[in-house]
Amino acid sequence: MTIIGVLTRGTIASAVSGVAGGIRWLSNIDMALALVLAVFIFVVGPTVFLMNIIPGAITEYFGTLPDMLGANMSEGEDMQTFLSSWTTFYWAWWVSWAPFVGVFTAKISRGRTIRQFVLGVLLIPSSIIVLAFAVLGGTAIWLQRRASELDAAGNTVGIADPDRAIAPDGTIESLPAPE
Repeated sequence: MTIIGVLTRGTIASAVSGVAGGIRWLSNIDMALALVLAVFIFVVGPTVFLMNIIPGAITEYFGTLPDMLGANMSEGEDMQTFLSSWTTFYWAWWVSWAPFVGVFTAKISRGRTIRQFVLGVLLIPSSIIVLAFAVLGGTAIWLQRRASELDAAGNTVGIADPDRAIAPDGTIESLPAPE
């Protein structure tokens, strides 16, 4: 209850003070905390693994982007299952928030050049998100692999018990069912 109370007061205070005041201040604190967390995980976690995975993930993303953008129901049963898992809630969420995000982006971009807009709204945030996903997701993948590594005798080689891994046998079939 205390955490909810503090967060509620902070949200109300930042919203009342406007974009130039509390929202900017709160956003800067959030970005600093996120950066500290990502750097901590990168340095303390599997640094070499992450340095190897980041360029490969970026290359894979841009290599598969055309196929992902053109995905449709006529591509087979697997694609139909994947696309059907995006429920009405997700579509309604995106459709309802798109106008607000567009107006907010237009408001904070007023007076900026096209170059500043492209860098500040498209390229820089996308790069930060890719790095965050690579660090956090890469660390989760590394932990999953380490938890499910077994030697020939069936003994745990990794840092954890394979029965406590998200996918105990390391395959997609043993993942828990999605909500």
